[in-house]
Amino acid sequence: MLVPFEYNAIAKRWEYIRVEDLKIERDELIVVNYMYRLRNLPDDSVVLNSPRNIVLKLIKRINPDHFIHGVVNGAGEDCKTRSIQAVAVQEPESWVQAASLDQKILSRARTVMKSDYHKDFAIEVDGQWMLQGWKGRVIRALSCWKPVQE
Repeated sequence: MLVPFEYNAIAKRWEYIRVEDLKIERDELIVVNYMYRLRNLPDDSVVLNSPRNIVLKLIKRINPDHFIHGVVNGAGEDCKTRSIQAVAVQEPESWVQAASLDQKILSRARTVMKSDYHKDFAIEVDGQWMLQGWKGRVIRALSCWKPVQE
């Protein structure tokens, strides 16, 4: 199956990207994959009208079919809670978690992890979250979100 794909490089800081820069075509499937990037952007506790909120507002304007978001656990912080807060900063009612995790993908990920990685790595599921851990501690949390259809 051939899937058309086009890549447009954008040489701007995340918070300066506009929807027009993305050259989105009408009726195309849009997935925003924003893995581990929000941790690099200051939030409202650092600066008013923060770059983090600007980027989250951009993602909302893009209105993706799915928004894949992942966070890296910080010292003493709950990974899942951080991710929920990051996604829901502006309009918590605007985002809902997408359909449940695909069990075939999870099974394959666990198989590869057990055969190719250290025995202390783990992949677990908590609700709609895939948690990646090391020695019993969650180090990454991944989820897929979609905008609420109005």
